[in-house]
Amino acid sequence: MRSGGPLHPPHPRRLADRYPSGTTAQLVRVYVKAEHRRHGLARTLVRMACDFAAETPGYNCIYLHTNIHVEGAEGFWRRMAKEIFDARTTGEHGPGVGTVHFEIPMPH
Repeated sequence: MRSGGPLHPPHPRRLADRYPSGTTAQLVRVYVKAEHRRHGLARTLVRMACDFAAETPGYNCIYLHTNIHVEGAEGFWRRMAKEIFDARTTGEHGPGVGTVHFEIPMPH
């Protein structure tokens, strides 16, 4: 978890404006070794990170972006978060990188 939203550039200005630094908790990396996947570990890590953001004063939202070409990434995030912007058509990270931006609902 990092304090700060997406930067412009390379991300669109409207995303940087929607997710300002200081009030945005950005989930940066979640990784589980292949042999340990499909046991709920990543989901648990994400929930713990989101609970941390909810309990930390000043955070209003939880943001992330992912490369959908990473095996399992797109499906996982679509189950956990709401798509905000599909940047595959913009090529914001160059050829072969399919970036999709998401927001995770803030736990109560």
